Amino acid sequence: MSFALALAFWCRYEAVPFAFSMAIGFVIITMLVSRNAAPPNEGNIRYKWSRAEGILTIIVTPICYSIILWVLFNMIIMHNPLYFLNGDYSNTAQIQGHLSSAIYVAMVNAPVKACIFALKKILVFSAPLITILILKLINHRLWRWDTLILLGLFISIPMLQVIMLIKGTTLGWLRYFMYVLPVAVAWLPYELSKVKRKWLFIIPIMGMVANFLILSYVITQPSIAPDENTFLKNSFEHHNQTYYDEKQFSDIAGYLDENYPNSNILVDSFSAYLIILKTQFPKRLYISSDYYFNEAISDPQKYGVSYILIPKPGSSSVISVINNAYPNLFEHGAEWAELVKDFGSKWRLYKVIRRTGGNIQ
Repeated sequence: MSFALALAFWCRYEAVPFAFSMAIGFVIITMLVSRNAAPPNEGNIRYKWSRAEGILTIIVTPICYSIILWVLFNMIIMHNPLYFLNGDYSNTAQIQGHLSSAIYVAMVNAPVKACIFALKKILVFSAPLITILILKLINHRLWRWDTLILLGLFISIPMLQVIMLIKGTTLGWLRYFMYVLPVAVAWLPYELSKVKRKWLFIIPIMGMVANFLILSYVITQPSIAPDENTFLKNSFEHHNQTYYDEKQFSDIAGYLDENYPNSNILVDSFSAYLIILKTQFPKRLYISSDYYFNEAISDPQKYGVSYILIPKPGSSSVISVINNAYPNLFEHGAEWAELVKDFGSKWRLYKVIRRTGGNIQ
């Protein structure tokens, strides 16, 4: 379990509140539920607390090391230990353009509205949990410590989303709340082991079927699952704007391959990732993960950059540190760069004609 939590942190930050809720659950079990008798020469409370300390040490240590390593890697590679929180490509930076929506603005510093929003999302995945609570009620096991532990595990991850909604650092997509579903499903075997009447097994089965039907409906509703619905439509070739943007990326990549197969082109990976994937000559692109990328932005000619490809600034889905460095380049150009191609007023290719002098404009 401890190593699973450590690995989970490398996938999603939600592993932190989930690990915290598990730690509290173990303390409750050890201190209030466990009936292990203390040795004759040791008090019962002190003995239980020492057992809780041992369990917490095993559970928490690997995930703490994961967090320390993550911060250390950010410091070594990006020279900022909190780059994942406040960097150019952090979650906060990515969603700033979307937060102008009235839905999200209304939830900033409004805990009640944020909780209501999260509750609606959670209910989509809650049928298995409801069946577990029904089983507990039928078996007279509802008012027990394990019910509190289950609810703690269940709400720990959504509570992180609520906090982020209040602070304006998340969009609260439906999939961010899906983790409550595997939590409930993982609890089911334990709960079913306590069932005395076999026919009660039909209750969780009905809950799983109901959740399938609910999700099948919700995924078709853009108002409830906007991002997921877009993915679904694209999967079945009901193309929307995202598809046409992808086509434009293909056209841009084809143009660069045909006309500049041997030229070094500076481009931000975040906004141009599809161009990088579709080009036949990706190695000639100077991208965000190159070691001297930031230096190349400051003085392109010094680092062998012949062309700069930039997206139109201002879009909520566009992040480009090149645009941040040269905010007027797309619209007005620069003395050291010459416009050579305009791709539908959404992307522009500039040729570097002289050194910038190392000064970001």
